[in-house]
Amino acid sequence: MSRALGRPVGKYVTAHFQAQDGATPVTLAYAPPSGRELSTETLSNLEEFFGAYASLAQDRHITAWLAYMPCKERVLYDHLIFSDDAPETVKKWQPSDLPRLIHELCDRYGILWIDLTVPLVNETTRSRRLLYNSMYDTHINAQGSLVVANELARDLSPLQHGRTMTEANELIDRPSFEAAALTS
Repeated sequence: MSRALGRPVGKYVTAHFQAQDGATPVTLAYAPPSGRELSTETLSNLEEFFGAYASLAQDRHITAWLAYMPCKERVLYDHLIFSDDAPETVKKWQPSDLPRLIHELCDRYGILWIDLTVPLVNETTRSRRLLYNSMYDTHINAQGSLVVANELARDLSPLQHGRTMTEANELIDRPSFEAAALTS
């Protein structure tokens, strides 16, 4: 891990999250790219993926959804104090246009979009609690998982999207595609 971060062993703290109960050391390993920084090959791969995903959904008669999970740096951005020896690229990073690029791809291919950035940022600001694993890891912790689960449940609820309670119950009671395929 230290080699990947370009830091001496034992120097994993790149910043401190300003938590409700004091400063919490965190590892920020890289500066996430902006949409403008993505290579032509990466953009082509994204186009290929979104096209294939949309085709799969259409072929299977299902609705394609994409949940955008923001990186730790994006969610913690306004709540960090960087260590003196943190890499300059990490210190200078600012939230970029990457979510907008992914949202535009979703729109272009008819994929429904759930952006988890706002709920995670809002909960971080409200609670002043760290929603990501602090050291070495970029994944959300149990509290972050709860925020994501609540947002996904809200966004994916059959009562969303203008459905009546009767229509929602029909969707809930309908066997899944896989179960229907097994019985036919």
